[in-house]
Amino acid sequence: MARADFDCEGVGCFCLKPGGLYCGCEDGSIVMLNAPPRSNSESSLSPPQTLIAPNQSKPTSITIYQTSLLVGRAGGLLESFDLTRGNTKTWELQLPCNTITNLDLGGPNLERLLASTENSVHMLQITADGQRPRNRCLFECHSGPITGAVELREAGRVCTCGVDGMLRVWDFKDGRQIAKLGGCGKSAVMAASHSADLIALGSEKGVVRIIGTGHFPSMTVVLRLRLHKAAVSSIAFNSTGSRLACTSSDKRVCFFDTTGPKVSLLGYVCMSDRVLSLSWVQFGSEDRLVMGLATGGITCAQCPKQPTTKENQYKYSVRDVPCQSIKIEFPLLKITPANLGTIPSIFALGVDRNIRRYDLPKEASGWTGAKGRMHRSTAKSEKHSKADGALSVSHAFPIVASGSADGSIAVWRNDMTGGKKVVVHQLLNGGVSSVSFDKSGRHLAAAGSDGSLVLLDISDTKTQNEQTSTPAKVQNPRFYEPRGVCDKQDVDEEHIWTEGAHRIDVVEEEAASQEVVVEQDKKDPLLLKLKALKQNFDRCVLANSRATESEQLEPFEFVMDRPLEKKLKAQGDERVAKIKEKAKREIQTLSIVWERNKQHCWDPMEVKGASVAGLKSPIEIHNFPLAKESDGDALFEKMRLLREVELKEHRSLDLQSQGATLRVDLDKDGKPIGSEKPQMDDGEATEAPTEEGEASEQPLDKLLYDDFDMIVPRRKTAQIHFIKKKIRDIKVKFNEEFQLTVSRKISELDKIEEHTTRMKEVARDLVKLGGSDGGSVGFSPKTSDLDDPETVLVVKNEEVKVEKYLSPEEQAKADEERLEEENRMQSAKKNNIFERALKQMMGGTLEKRTEVEDEFKLDMPEWMMGDPSAFNDEQIKEVKEFQARLKSLEDEKAKKRAALESELRTLRANIEDVCDKFDKHLLEVHHRFLDAQWELLQAELQIVSLGNSVHRFANVDDEKEAALMKNLTSMKERRSHLSQSLQEFRTIVAEQQDCVNSLVVEDRQMERAFKREFAETQDHYTELHELYKWRGGSPRGNPDDPNLEREVPALDIETMPEGLPPLWWDKLVEHRETKIQHERQLKGEQTNLIRMKKQLQKLEIEDQAMEFGIGEAVAEIGDFKGLRQMISYNVEYPISLKQGQVETQPEGMSSDFGHAAIVHRSIVEDLNQIIKGKGGKKVAILTAIKDFKKGIYGLQWENQGCDMKAEDLVERTRELQLLRVNKSVHQVVKQGEAGLKSHEAAGYEQLMKFNEHLHKNNVAERQKKVAKLEATIMEKAMQNEQMKEEIDKIHKLHDGHKRVEHSLATTRSPSRKVMRTIVTDKKLRDIAKAQAVEIQMLQAEMERWHMRTYPSFVDTKKYYPDEKLPI
Repeated sequence: MARADFDCEGVGCFCLKPGGLYCGCEDGSIVMLNAPPRSNSESSLSPPQTLIAPNQSKPTSITIYQTSLLVGRAGGLLESFDLTRGNTKTWELQLPCNTITNLDLGGPNLERLLASTENSVHMLQITADGQRPRNRCLFECHSGPITGAVELREAGRVCTCGVDGMLRVWDFKDGRQIAKLGGCGKSAVMAASHSADLIALGSEKGVVRIIGTGHFPSMTVVLRLRLHKAAVSSIAFNSTGSRLACTSSDKRVCFFDTTGPKVSLLGYVCMSDRVLSLSWVQFGSEDRLVMGLATGGITCAQCPKQPTTKENQYKYSVRDVPCQSIKIEFPLLKITPANLGTIPSIFALGVDRNIRRYDLPKEASGWTGAKGRMHRSTAKSEKHSKADGALSVSHAFPIVASGSADGSIAVWRNDMTGGKKVVVHQLLNGGVSSVSFDKSGRHLAAAGSDGSLVLLDISDTKTQNEQTSTPAKVQNPRFYEPRGVCDKQDVDEEHIWTEGAHRIDVVEEEAASQEVVVEQDKKDPLLLKLKALKQNFDRCVLANSRATESEQLEPFEFVMDRPLEKKLKAQGDERVAKIKEKAKREIQTLSIVWERNKQHCWDPMEVKGASVAGLKSPIEIHNFPLAKESDGDALFEKMRLLREVELKEHRSLDLQSQGATLRVDLDKDGKPIGSEKPQMDDGEATEAPTEEGEASEQPLDKLLYDDFDMIVPRRKTAQIHFIKKKIRDIKVKFNEEFQLTVSRKISELDKIEEHTTRMKEVARDLVKLGGSDGGSVGFSPKTSDLDDPETVLVVKNEEVKVEKYLSPEEQAKADEERLEEENRMQSAKKNNIFERALKQMMGGTLEKRTEVEDEFKLDMPEWMMGDPSAFNDEQIKEVKEFQARLKSLEDEKAKKRAALESELRTLRANIEDVCDKFDKHLLEVHHRFLDAQWELLQAELQIVSLGNSVHRFANVDDEKEAALMKNLTSMKERRSHLSQSLQEFRTIVAEQQDCVNSLVVEDRQMERAFKREFAETQDHYTELHELYKWRGGSPRGNPDDPNLEREVPALDIETMPEGLPPLWWDKLVEHRETKIQHERQLKGEQTNLIRMKKQLQKLEIEDQAMEFGIGEAVAEIGDFKGLRQMISYNVEYPISLKQGQVETQPEGMSSDFGHAAIVHRSIVEDLNQIIKGKGGKKVAILTAIKDFKKGIYGLQWENQGCDMKAEDLVERTRELQLLRVNKSVHQVVKQGEAGLKSHEAAGYEQLMKFNEHLHKNNVAERQKKVAKLEATIMEKAMQNEQMKEEIDKIHKLHDGHKRVEHSLATTRSPSRKVMRTIVTDKKLRDIAKAQAVEIQMLQAEMERWHMRTYPSFVDTKKYYPDEKLPI
C-alpha cells in the first residue's frame, strides 16, 4: 500500500494506466503519479508530476489513447494533449452539453471515443496524426424525470417534457427523436391541442408556456405568463382547441382564448377548494370544464366566452363562471374524458388507487352539490399499488390506459374489464408520470420519473385487450436541429413577458420586476468574489490539515462570525427548550386526563368488562360491567322498607288486590281516593315488617307493583328504583355464572396443556422409534383482548412503536450503570466458584440432556461385515443368534410404536372432547346471556316508559292547579269590583240624563213664555222673535250651533224695530240674556252626558271581557283536572309477543276494507328485499366514509411524523455542522464504524455472559429456597398431625363429660334415656356408613389423580421367540 499527498484542492477524476495514475484536480490541473514498487509495507510515493497547468475549467473525466491524453472538462469542452511533445494541446472540441461525465475508448484498435454527457452520448473517431475528430451524436434524451407525454396533431408523434427544461418530439415507429426545444423550465404538466398546432406547458414555478408547432420541426413560444404561486398541477385543451384551462394548488383556475391570431388570457376564477385535476368534457354541443376537488367532489364549470370587463383585472366573479358540484367517494388525482358518445363521462384515478368511470348528470337537477347524495361510479378497475399516476383514453378504440407510481401500466376496456399490467419503469424513481395514445390508437407512450420513455405496440388490444406487448426500445440514430429553439436563458426565475400579455396579482411587485436586470449585472461579480473566497478557505483548510500537529488549528477556529455562531446556538437551545417544555406539558396533560379517567371510569367499577371465547368455536361472551354500590343503595333500602310496610298495611286492612298491590281510585280532581294511610301507632308501624311467621325482608319480585296499580307518581318512582335493583341482580347473577365459566376454561386449558405435553413426549418417542410424529401436536386456543381486564390499561413495550428518548442526564446515568455492571462482571469472572462447580459437575450447563441411548439398537461386530463364506461354524452360529435377537428387537420396537401411536390418538381425542364439551357449555351460557340481555332491555324499556309518565305527570302537579285557581280567584275579585263600580256609574249616568231632560223641558217652557208675553206686539213679533233667536253672525241663529259656546254679542239699540216701545225692547234684552244662560247650561250638561255614556260603554266592554276570561279559566281548570285524571288512569301494560307474524288491529286504521286489494305475499317480500338492499348500500356508504376518514387521519399522522422527522434531521444537521472535531472524531473518521461496532459487540458479549452467569446463580438460589420450603412444609405437616391427635383426645374427653352430664340429667326418666340411646346409636351408624362411602370415593379420586400424575410406560421386557407372550 502506498500513499501520496497532493498540493491541489482535491481530485475530481482519475485514470489508471500501466504508466501511472493520471488525476484531474479541482483547480483544473492534471497530475501524474508513477506506479509504486511492490512492497508488503506501507510506503510513500514520489511527488506527483504536473502535466497540465491549473485551469479555470475543472476536468470531469480522463482517458489515454496511445500517447494522447484526452480530458473532458466542465462546460462540454473536450481537449487532447500529446504526452511525447511536452504535453502540448493538439486539438479541442466543444460538445453541445454542460458536462462530460465519462470518456471511454472502443473499437478494434480503440480508435473510437465515446463521450457521455448528462443527456446524450457522442462518438468521435480518433486518428493517430492528431487531427480534430468528427462528432457524431448517437443518442440524446432527457437528463432527469419526464413529467409529461402527449400525442401531437400529426399521427405517429409524441411530445415529452421534463425537469431539464427540454421539449422533445419522438417518432412512435422507431423511437427516434425528431425535434427539440430548450429553455422551457422545470415542466410539471403538459397538454396538446387535437385541432390546433399548440402545446401547453406548466412549470414548477407557476409559469404557463404555449408553444406553436405550425412550422414543424420549428417550435416557437407564443405566450409565456406566470399565473400561479405554486406549481401548475393540471392543464388541458377543450375538444375544439379554442379554450385552455390550467390550475394549481393556489385554488386558481385560469382560462385562455386560443382562437385568434394571438393567444390571450381571458381571466381566472378562485375556487373554494383546491383543484387536484381538470379536463374538458362535452355536454351535447358544449364543452364544460370538469374539476376534481381535494375535498372529494366533482365541479363542472362553464367556460367564460368573453374576458373580464375591468381593465387590467382578470378575476372573474362567481356569476361569470357558473359552477355545479356533486359528491363522490374519493378525491380524484387525474381526470380524462371517456369519449362515450352522447353520455358525458370521465375516467378518473382516485386517491384509493382505483380507476373509476363516472357518468356525469346531463340535467342541472342531477348536480346535488358538495353536501348532497353520493354520486356512484359506474365501473371500477383493480387497484394499483401506489396512488399517483396517469391516464389516457384512445380516440380510435374503446380502451383506456393507466400508469401508476409503482412503475406499471395497464390497458382496460371502457367498462374497466380485461386489464393487463406490465412494469416498464423503476418503482424507486417515481414510476410512471404520464401515458398517451397516438392518433391511430395502436401505440402507447409511457413516460417515467426515472427519465426513460417507453413506446409500446398495443394493436392487439383493439379486439380483446388481454395482453400488452413488450416495450419497444427507444433508439436515436439521428437528430434534426429545430429552427425555433428558444434561448437557454429563458428560465422561470426571470420576469420575461411576451407582447400583449398582462400581469395579474400573482406576479411580484412592479418595482422588484424592474430591478431584475440591474441586480443581475451586480450579481455576477458578487458570485465570483464568493467563489474566490470559498477557494481560499478550502486552501487554508487543506494547508492546515497538512501542517504538523503542533501547528494545526482546531476547526472551530476557522469560524469567522462568532456572534452569528452564538446566535445560532442560542436559537437552537431556545427552540429545543420550547419543544421540551411543550412535550412535557402534553405528557402531563395526557397523564392527568388518563389518571382522572381512570379514577372516574375504571377504579369505581366493581366488575370490570371481560370476555371469554370458545376453545374452537367463534362464540365470544362478555360479562356485564358493574359500578360499585353508591349512596343510592341506602335510598333503595328505605324504599324497600316503606314498600314492605305498605304491604303489611294492605294485609291488615284486607285491601289486597291482584299482584299484592292496592288498587286506588281517583276523585274528580285526579287525586287518589283513600290514599291517606290509616292512623296507627308507631309500635305497629315498626313491628309490621317483623311479625311472626313472615320474613323480615320480602323478595324483590314481590315488592314490584302490578302494572295496573301504578297510577300515582310515587309508585312509578318506586317501581323505577325496584327495576334498577332487579337489573343489577340480573347482571350480578350472570356475572357469577360468567366467572364460573372462566374458571372452567382455565381448568380445561390446564388439562389440554397436560395432554399436549404428553403428546409431545409421545411424538418424540415415536420419532426415535422410526415412526411419524403424527403431524402437529400443539393446540392454540382462541384468545381475546378482554380475557384479563387488568391488562387493558397496561401498555406493553412492543406496543410502543417510537424510540424512547433519553435526556443527557438519563443517558449518562445509564452509561454509568452499564460500566459498573461490566466492571462487576469482569471482577466476577476472575474467581467464580459457582461457574467452576457447574463445569465440573454438570458440564457447564443446567439444561437436561435429551440424548438417550437407543434401547432397541444392536451393534453388529466388525467381523460380521466380512465375507460370510469365510465364516466357520461357530461364527455362523453367532450370526444366526444375532439375527434372531435383531428380529426380536424389531418386533418389540413395532409393538412399542403401535402402543405410542394408540396413546397419541387417545390424547388427541381427549383434547377434542374437552374442547367440544367446553364449547357446548359456552353455547348454553351464550343462550342465557341472550336471555339476560332480553330481560335487561325489557326492564330498561319499562324504566323509560315510567320515567316519561312521571315527567308528564310532573307537568300537571298541584302547584300548577293552585296557580290556575289563584288566577281564577283574582279574576273573580277584579270582576266583582268592576261590577260594583259599573252599577254605581250607571246610577250617576241616569241622574245626569234626568238633569238634561229637566233642562230641555225648562228651555221649551221659556219659549212658550216668550210667545205669551210678546204676543201683544203683533206687527213686531216676528222681528223680535228673530232677535230673540239671534246668537251672532247671521241674524237667524240656531240654538244648536256649536258656536253658541262662543261669546254671544249683545243686541245693538240700532237693530230695534221702528215703532217699538222701549219697554218691550228692554223685556226682549232681558228674556234673551236669560235664554242664552240657560242654553249654555244645557249644552254643558249634554256634553257631560255624552262623555259619561262613552265611559259607561268602556266599563261594560271590560266587564264582558272579564266574564269571558273567567269562563276560559274555569274551562282550563276543568281540562287540567281531566288531563291529570287521564294521565293517572292511562297506565301502560307491556305485552310480550313472539317474533314473527303478529296480527293486531292497528290504532287509527279504518275497519272498512271495501276498497282494499289482495296482493300476493311475494310482492311484500320483494319490497322488503329492495328496502334491505338500499339499507345495505347505505351501510356500505357509511363504511366507505369511515374508511376514507381513517385513511385521511392516517395520512395526517404520517405527514405529521414526516414533518417531525424533517425537523429532527435539520437539528441533527445543524449539530453536525457545529460539532467540534477532536481526536476521537478523527479516529472515527479514519477507522470508520467497524472499530466502534467491534468494541460494542465485545461489550454485548460480556453482558450476555454475565446475564447467563447471573441466571445460573438465580436458579441455584431458587432451588435452595424450594428445598427449604419443602422441609418447612414437612415440619408443618408433622405438627398438624400431632395437633390432630391432641384434638381427637380432647374431643373424646369432651364427649365423655357430655355423656356423664347427660346421664345425670336424665336419671329421673330411664325410658326416655333408653330411647335417646337407641336414636343416638342409629345416627352414629348412619354417619359411619356415609363416612365410609365418602372415604371410598376419596380413595378412588386419589388413585385417579395418582395415575394422572405418573404416566404409564410400556412394558419392555424381552421375550424369546419360543416363549408365549402373556395376555
